[in-house]
Amino acid sequence: MMFSRVTWRKKVNEIMALNNIVHELVPANMTNLFQPLDITVNRVAKDIVRRCYSSYYSGEVMKQISAGKAPRDVKVNLKLSKIKPLHARWLVKVYTEMQDRGSLIKKVSKKRVLLML
Repeated sequence: MMFSRVTWRKKVNEIMALNNIVHELVPANMTNLFQPLDITVNRVAKDIVRRCYSSYYSGEVMKQISAGKAPRDVKVNLKLSKIKPLHARWLVKVYTEMQDRGSLIKKVSKKRVLLML
């Protein structure tokens, strides 16, 4: 069965209403007020993963150049089979560093509660 956009939207709204979910649009340039995790916790997590990736990539480049390879011949393995295990380690690093930043999460939670009042 094919749903039109209007039919689909009505169906989604019905399901949300049945589950007591209220749909609200976030006005432009208001994300920082209504989604504080985007600019605090998520940004920190992305920065940590970005730092880990940069370290991996530059380390691989330096390793190959140190072994005598010409810079133009350097190839860094970015296949999923190589990146997935590294990414898992990077996420553990995010978790560990976030544990050390518990005050950041508490601060965001307080800010969010104040906005809701």
